[in-house]
Amino acid sequence: MGRGWLIVVAALALALAGCSAAQVFEKMPREMGGLSSDAPKAPDKPYLYPAVHDMPGPRAVKTLSDDEQMKLEKDLLSARNSQEQAVKADADAQQANQNAAQGGKR
Repeated sequence: MGRGWLIVVAALALALAGCSAAQVFEKMPREMGGLSSDAPKAPDKPYLYPAVHDMPGPRAVKTLSDDEQMKLEKDLLSARNSQEQAVKADADAQQANQNAAQGGKR
């Protein structure tokens, strides 16, 4: 029974030591299980993690009211409609030019 506990404790110690020895493998020669020579170098400074619990401050710009949002939507719709009309007029003009060019070749 004493020998079984010794094996369990040794296995647990090795497992825990393996978790903490990740940086040891970087310094070991490649032949012994270390990183290859062309592996990227670890950063000198460890990465900083974002502060996930810090809330941003209040916004400097207030949100739009319902009337302001409706006005903005109407302005965007009118801009889209005018662009669609301009594209249609341009396509019609190109078609007319192609028809005139084909009519002159006949």
